[in-house]
Amino acid sequence: MRQDKLVLSLVVITVVLAMLLTVGIGYAVEADNTLINDNPTTSESFDVAFLDNTQVTGDGETTVKITGDREAAIAITGLNEVGDSATAILTIKNTSRDIAAELSATITNTNTEYFKATVDFSNDVIDAKNGKATVELTVELIKLPILNDVQATIETNIVATPIMK
Repeated sequence: MRQDKLVLSLVVITVVLAMLLTVGIGYAVEADNTLINDNPTTSESFDVAFLDNTQVTGDGETTVKITGDREAAIAITGLNEVGDSATAILTIKNTSRDIAAELSATITNTNTEYFKATVDFSNDVIDAKNGKATVELTVELIKLPILNDVQATIETNIVATPIMK
């Protein structure tokens, strides 16, 4: 049992869950539209991006790097017991002047036998004019024992869809 725990600890410590988190954005452009008073509307692009104020909580060791306005890399190691989990918390900001954004996420997990991955938003709509939302990405170890070199790659794609008001 003690040897299994030692092997488990060593294997899990070497496991790196590389979560490539990307925010996909759509562009909303209004052109050549005329209001009733004949004043044309302006064109505006839709823009959301990660802020560089990440936080981590939970078990093991979690490292988060914002690698671009719309990309982040997260590495998690040291999940040793069933139920151990690690969470990376990121903030998304909407700098569009008049266009709100609706958030959604899809997760691809190459090892659902051992790891559960979830994404939660503080709110799934980000208001225009510097509205913000937090995204919590959590990975949990759900099965033991780990007898071989067990690894997983988890990719999360967050999509911000424009909402015209």
